[in-house]
This record gives sequence, C-alpha cells and structure tokens, in this order.
Amino acid sequence: MNHRVPRLIETEHLGRSVFSGRLAKRAGRPQPVPEAFLVRREDDRISVDRMDHATRAEMVELAVARGLERDREFYGWAILTVADAETNGRTVEATPLESNPYHADICLNLPDDGDRREWQKQHSVELAARAVWEEAMLNVEQQGFTSQ
Repeated sequence: MNHRVPRLIETEHLGRSVFSGRLAKRAGRPQPVPEAFLVRREDDRISVDRMDHATRAEMVELAVARGLERDREFYGWAILTVADAETNGRTVEATPLESNPYHADICLNLPDDGDRREWQKQHSVELAARAVWEEAMLNVEQQGFTSQ
C-alpha cells in the first residue's frame, strides 16, 4: 500500500465503515441511516477512511481487519465528501494510524451547552442525508485477503 496520503481537499471522499448488519439492511435507499454516524455519548469524533487514496480492495481489507479485531463483520461504507462533512461547525482532520494510514476524523465540535446526545443525533442525521451507501461488494476470502 502507498502510505503517502496528501492533505485533505473538499472534494475528497470519506467513508464511515458499517459493521452492523441491521444498519446495512436499512441503508442504500439511497442514503445510509443516521445511526451509521452516531458515536458513543462521550465521543465527539467520527472515525472515517479517506477513500480516494487506495483501491477499494485495499480499503475493504483495512475495514475487514478492523472488524475482525472486534469480532464484527464489515458490510460497507456511508460515503460523503469532506465539503459535506464540514458543514454546521464540523471539521475534518487527517489522523493516520499505524494500522490505517487513510484514517481521518470528522470532528463534531459540540457546544458546551445543551444535551450532548441531541447534538450528536442532529449531526448524524445531517451527515447521513449528505452521504450515499456503498456496499462492500468484494468477497474478502475470495480476494485472498488476510487479517494479520
């Protein structure tokens, strides 16, 4: 894999991995469901992948490996652009990880006042409305991918 990833640009695509069969079944009409972008109450960042910097096969391999770490199956992504993610006070930061050089975070930048969970829900609805669903069409085992 090429690990040199350029700076973020507005037209770049971000993918939120979905590891829930329930959410995957409800997605694709054509948007993913808001719950795909809902994080734990204590979080204010949404983990995403920078989809334009590797092949889909490489991105599937990374997602499947993350899922295997948590004993979860990977189903696909909710995909939106950086420009769409950076609305309503949100920002996007490149946050490469050793295990995933294409990692980034959508920062919710939640206000100090109000109900934190309601703010998170509002952001998840907005992000899902701007996103499209992309099912992971590759059969990982047939492609010879391994988790190491």
